[in-house]
Amino acid sequence: MAPHTFQQAADTRIADTFLLVFALIMMIAPFIISVVANIGRRPWPSYRRETVEAKPRARLAAPRIAA
Repeated sequence: MAPHTFQQAADTRIADTFLLVFALIMMIAPFIISVVANIGRRPWPSYRRETVEAKPRARLAAPRIAA
């Protein structure tokens, strides 16, 4: 149903804008979370001379035994 007063029209626009912004945030959030979660996880590229041990991804991972 169409809004009949200026206040209803303004409220409808505000609600629509809020829902649009909320939907955009929900769609972008997984990418932001994955970028933040991967900070410090990967070693630098191959220009390093020494080998860099990768950190375990699980928080409570068992210590690795060198083979």
